[in-house]
Amino acid sequence: MPAPYLLTPHPYRNLALFTAVVGTLLLWRYAQAQGMAAFAAVVFLFAGALVAIADVILALRRRDSGIVIQSLLLVLWQIGFPLAWMAKLYHQAV
Repeated sequence: MPAPYLLTPHPYRNLALFTAVVGTLLLWRYAQAQGMAAFAAVVFLFAGALVAIADVILALRRRDSGIVIQSLLLVLWQIGFPLAWMAKLYHQAV
């Protein structure tokens, strides 16, 4: 018997990818201002990272190593990119 669609990692991977792309574009657009919009983009990326972590857990339960690797890369993108970008902006301001 197949698992229900929401218990598979596919919809969560798609949502995590969507939040990664949109959050990156928002951060790229508003990071120079260092205002509320940049903070909202970072929070959006971190929320997407939580979705990607849930995707990793579901993929591990299904023993799907390809989706696990893709989701871990999404987590790295959604956590590492805003941290690196903000560190770069901080060093420019100091």
